[in-house]
Amino acid sequence: MEKEIEKYLDYCRFERAVKERSLRSYEVSLRRVREYMQANALQLNEQSIRGFFRELMQRQMNPNTLELRHKHVRGFLNWLVKRDGSYQPAVM
Repeated sequence: MEKEIEKYLDYCRFERAVKERSLRSYEVSLRRVREYMQANALQLNEQSIRGFFRELMQRQMNPNTLELRHKHVRGFLNWLVKRDGSYQPAVM
């Protein structure tokens, strides 16, 4: 999943011209997903993403931060689907 995150951040940086500050926020959000997947030995799929956000809500995360994380993850997953036809990264 690490390679996919890096490729997505490059895509955002070079093709979408996302500003560095926003890129850092994207990176934090996506790395947290990756860490959650690794810590729980999960594959990237709808159920694991729902579990990730359920955990964030249980931590009583600020709703604005939660919404931003959701936006970042949704963008990443949409990019994977456009690129590969699925969101099944080869390696976690």
